Amino acid sequence: MKRLLWINACMPGAGPSRTERLSREFLRAWRAYHPDTLVMERDLTSGKLPVMTGPLSLQRYQTAKAGDLSSALLEPAQELAQANLVVVSAPCWNMFCPAVLNIYLEWAAAIPVTFRYTKDGDLEGLCRGEKLLYITTVGGALEGQNLGFEYVKALAARLGIQQAQCVAAEGLDVWGSDVEAILKQTEEQLRALAKIW
Repeated sequence: MKRLLWINACMPGAGPSRTERLSREFLRAWRAYHPDTLVMERDLTSGKLPVMTGPLSLQRYQTAKAGDLSSALLEPAQELAQANLVVVSAPCWNMFCPAVLNIYLEWAAAIPVTFRYTKDGDLEGLCRGEKLLYITTVGGALEGQNLGFEYVKALAARLGIQQAQCVAAEGLDVWGSDVEAILKQTEEQLRALAKIW
């Protein structure tokens, strides 16, 4: 059975998260087309995952070195390493992504669970993931600077996930935009993608 990991960084603002709305529509369609996939959610919106400090990083490293790979310190890394497919949902905040996503990725990038170094010093990704989908919403236009996605894509490649793509709903806060029409068009795009992805 394939495992799909949904990394939910859909931080709600004044109203419901538009990124979450799009993501849930993609997952609804995914489940309809691929009922044999196990979908797991990592909800980052509560902010419960602590910032990776120096002492925490050292503790995690020592835990992994001692062979305790089932430790809670390595849980984010284990779930990412074991996922066949990854969906990251994050609105565009200040040209990047919510800080909780970066915190999660710092926890998920862990030796020797999601990557390691060979005897020659080369980095080797250990994630079994085949593909990553990044779903985002933008108040204005990305204008070729999708920095949140570019960072996630680059890190995923280092961890072994080589295929990554982004679906973005743009212009949602532009004066006069038909927000509902933009969201519905993006939902349609995501439903079509769920069928073939």
